[in-house]
Amino acid sequence: PRKEPSTPALRVLRDLGREVPSAALEESIGRTIQQRSAELEAAADAIKSIKHDEDELEVAHALYSYICCALVKESSERIVPRCLARGFCAVSRRLGRRPMLDYSGCVLYNWALLDEKGPVSTDNARMLRRFTGLVDEEWFFKTHLVIEA
Repeated sequence: PRKEPSTPALRVLRDLGREVPSAALEESIGRTIQQRSAELEAAADAIKSIKHDEDELEVAHALYSYICCALVKESSERIVPRCLARGFCAVSRRLGRRPMLDYSGCVLYNWALLDEKGPVSTDNARMLRRFTGLVDEEWFFKTHLVIEA
């Protein structure tokens, strides 16, 4: 699967996705989302213009999922800001799925091989997105990946 979005407007999702583990600890994801709301609005607009590239849409869906879950966990607010909701709902519609973190986002579109020529194994795979950044979380999802492979 694709590791990160190739559409330039979606790179804000990549950046925010990378910040989730530390932002979850610092409770700063909400502030970061506010600061980057214009970029997130542009990402939502870009979703409509992506030709049906399933990998690109799946990566965007996974990133929106992680970012929204981190935000909801951090905040007492249970409403996702418009700048996130528009893109998440748009990409979900394009994929025919609900705007929520699902198995595809956690496992199927959330890994890369350390050695591209090597096998899919717990020793040769890494998870691209995690909430905690802890090894236990990585192993939990890698176990599912190896079963799917």
